[in-house]
Amino acid sequence: MIARLQTFLKKHSLISIYSFVIIILFIGVYAHTGTKHIPKLIIYTISLFATYFLLHRLGLRNFGARSFDRLKNRSTNHLLNYFLIGITALVFLGIIGHLLYLGNIPVLEAFDAVDRHEAAKIRRNISAGSPRILNYLVSFNLRALIPFLILTLLIKQKERLFWIVLLVASFYCFSLMQKSLIFTIIIPVFIYALFKRKIWHILAFILIISLVIIGQFTAANPSKVVVENSIEQTIGDEEMIPDSELNKTIHNRPLDEVAVISKDSIAQEVDTSTLEIVEVNDDRFIARFSGSIFSRIAFLPGKTVSEWFEIIPSKMPFLHGDGYRIIARIKGTQFRNYFLELYAVMYPEHAANGLKGSVNTASFVLDYANFGKAGLVMGGIILALFLVFIEILFKDDFILKLSLNAFPVLLLSSTSITIALFSGGWGLILLLYFVFFGISDKENI
Repeated sequence: MIARLQTFLKKHSLISIYSFVIIILFIGVYAHTGTKHIPKLIIYTISLFATYFLLHRLGLRNFGARSFDRLKNRSTNHLLNYFLIGITALVFLGIIGHLLYLGNIPVLEAFDAVDRHEAAKIRRNISAGSPRILNYLVSFNLRALIPFLILTLLIKQKERLFWIVLLVASFYCFSLMQKSLIFTIIIPVFIYALFKRKIWHILAFILIISLVIIGQFTAANPSKVVVENSIEQTIGDEEMIPDSELNKTIHNRPLDEVAVISKDSIAQEVDTSTLEIVEVNDDRFIARFSGSIFSRIAFLPGKTVSEWFEIIPSKMPFLHGDGYRIIARIKGTQFRNYFLELYAVMYPEHAANGLKGSVNTASFVLDYANFGKAGLVMGGIILALFLVFIEILFKDDFILKLSLNAFPVLLLSSTSITIALFSGGWGLILLLYFVFFGISDKENI
């Protein structure tokens, strides 16, 4: 029985991981709206699992694997070292170029901040005003090239270069003041090290992650905060209140991407002449930070899903395809971005104050926003096809399949497949895997 379960999980590992995502969504939806929208989740879940296991039953996985094998056998390995050198050069050029463009090390500047408000402004200014193409290049470097390079160097046993790249990349993530980035670059190699029982590497990874998170938390939360009229202005990772009049709080944003946005400027300045500096209990902030992490993982994705279901179609109509750029272009109609439009519906008081934001959610919810319950069925079919494709690509390469795909699959609870594939770097990681490992001898993995 246990052996059969292990075989099943190994063969269907990604759909098994995504099952955990579905459970989290069920919990969040039920906690927010009870059983009202549970049937919609059931429709999507049945569509996903029925399509996935039907494709497996039809033998598509094995047929596709044979096709990939023919492509792999046409390539040779002698070019891979040149590709590896090229990626290493791109990674270092990307890191140096980005820091030179910023003109400073943001996290070091944040350590000198007077309060959390100023630290938050420093963090937001890292990407605010940067050209879109630069932000995309930085994202590709952080979310695809760096994690893949670190993993590849460990697999190829290039220890010296491995530690150099890991430490430089970790400092880069530390500098950018986004807590998720250090997980993004280390989780793939961490999973690989677990399977290979590289104990010292695992301990080193845990130490690096801990130091980066503690350092970023310290930089983003100075020991002193600004208080006006003895009322503390709490400015943490999920909420920021520059003053009581505007009460401009950013909701429903990732912990590491919260930004203060004003209709007049990036962030409203505070007149420090009328303010009192007081000490804050660090334990309270640590507890609040821990609670925020748990809430975001366990409840926020499902809460966001249920909010979309509440609004559509009662307050906002079905889009009938206009929520996809390519379909809107084919139809000759205007593209509607509900990720942006629904922010004003969910948080009207912030929109009235000139705030803009996005409400990201899982792909199948956008499919529902376009086609109703038929969209839920379509969303399940699309994800099933995609997961089968990945299973074909990795075939029996279980360790690297988990190392490179477990984290992106978990992120599908609050992001769409297209965002994950493109700006999230997942598509580039799959391409790099095919080039470096799909066409090479796997005996050394």
